[in-house]
Amino acid sequence: MFIGAAVWHIKHYRKYFSCSTGMMIGMTVGMMSGFMIGAIIGATNGMFMGSVVGLFTGMGIGAWCTRTCGIMSTLESMMAGLMAGTMGAMISVMLISDNLLLFMPILIGVCSVILAGMSYMIYKEHEEHREKIQKLDKYDMTIYLTAMFIFAI
Repeated sequence: MFIGAAVWHIKHYRKYFSCSTGMMIGMTVGMMSGFMIGAIIGATNGMFMGSVVGLFTGMGIGAWCTRTCGIMSTLESMMAGLMAGTMGAMISVMLISDNLLLFMPILIGVCSVILAGMSYMIYKEHEEHREKIQKLDKYDMTIYLTAMFIFAI
């Protein structure tokens, strides 16, 4: 759900990203999505499935978010998804015999704080483009998050 909110925010500012901003966004979104999905799938289905799902999810979401920022940003996001997807699954498999149930809420909380910081960075860095951003209906975010929540279930 936090990834969906971050992607929704990125979608509105996408046309105005420089290459360095795109690299930062791609690395953040690719790593957080791959890491969280890889950790959840790895804890329930093992390291192989967690790594594969986390890898493809992180690479896909990161590349989709940075597709208008240039090839360097897209490659950065794909490398971040590759690394974080396997790392999330590895950490959850290593913690199964320890306190995995205590660790997962901490992990999701820290990742959501990082994604919120990324959204704030986008907001502050693109002050001059705010009037050019297309204003949408105030219920768009609610509809988008509801769809992401239903998809997650």
